[in-house]
Amino acid sequence: HYININPLSKNKELIERYQLEDPNKIIVASYFGQVIRKKVLFNLKESPSTFAKNSIQAYDAKESLARDAVINSNFYTDWKNGSRNALVPTTFNGEEVILQGILSVSREAKGPNTVYFTTGHGENDPSDVSRENGYSQFQSVLESHNLIVKKLSSDPNTLIPEDAALVVIASPQVAFRKQEVSRLRSFMLERNGNLLILVDPVKNLLSDTPTAFGLRALLNDWNLRCHDMIINDPDISKFDLFTGDYSIRTFEKGNSHNMIKPINELGLSIFTGSMRPVEQEKSSLIKVNVDNLFYSSKSSWAVGNWLNRKKPYKYDRNMDRSGPVPVAALSERIDNNMFNDTRNSGKLAVFGSSKFFT
Repeated sequence: HYININPLSKNKELIERYQLEDPNKIIVASYFGQVIRKKVLFNLKESPSTFAKNSIQAYDAKESLARDAVINSNFYTDWKNGSRNALVPTTFNGEEVILQGILSVSREAKGPNTVYFTTGHGENDPSDVSRENGYSQFQSVLESHNLIVKKLSSDPNTLIPEDAALVVIASPQVAFRKQEVSRLRSFMLERNGNLLILVDPVKNLLSDTPTAFGLRALLNDWNLRCHDMIINDPDISKFDLFTGDYSIRTFEKGNSHNMIKPINELGLSIFTGSMRPVEQEKSSLIKVNVDNLFYSSKSSWAVGNWLNRKKPYKYDRNMDRSGPVPVAALSERIDNNMFNDTRNSGKLAVFGSSKFFT
């Protein structure tokens, strides 16, 4: 609808229903019974008092306000300096913004619909837009699937909310407390929760930091382990010795998992940062199926005690593990619950580098 918000407008019913008070907006809205959902996608706030008396200055002021409104709407991305030093967009993103807006107000939530990122341990921020550590594009992908993204309190006395569809631990720098780990284990085992752990090799570890940032017991529940080792590879076409950046081209042969199949078939490589191994470990607590997703190359190895060894690393068979080394895995629960229903039986995905998702 194109709506004139004048009180005498023929759209009076819509104006009153959605409380449309200001002009120059793009809004998506829905009306389910008596429940109204509304989201503003574009908002140009004009105020006559802000404009100069001179017509040229007034035009520049309006143009500046309009440009700021367009920037804030995220309809366009990749802004660069143009003529007169003004920012000019190079990519139109409006279709995605509008579609996400429509989805956010039109779909009724059925079951858990929120992704919670843990906090309090130096984790990456889901709203960070930086190329190195930013997760803003990952957040956009989640939101495009009609999921809400929030941060999870680190207070172990608060339960993980009932609307949690997924919990993400994104590159912790310090260990989780035992009470926090117990809360996560309960979420996984008792509520069939889903958990994504992105764990990096960390240079500035505190001396008393436990294995895998205190998450070892949780990983063991799901037949996984994540030792504090770092992947090294003499193949300079795949590996940067100084930064640890890595181009993964090794996948499980015959792995038909939905995550791997298209990447494998297209022969794609994945660019990521320094990595630690993610290995299988036998446990009898629950029945799970573990898929190794990505591997380092045959020429690589996992370096043990890497913080106390000099570069370039030399292979030590007593401390190291020869490649290819698994660096990401997915563990899915397969034991039936009391209703013989395995549709929501819990998953744990672990990646040995947070850069997979930046």
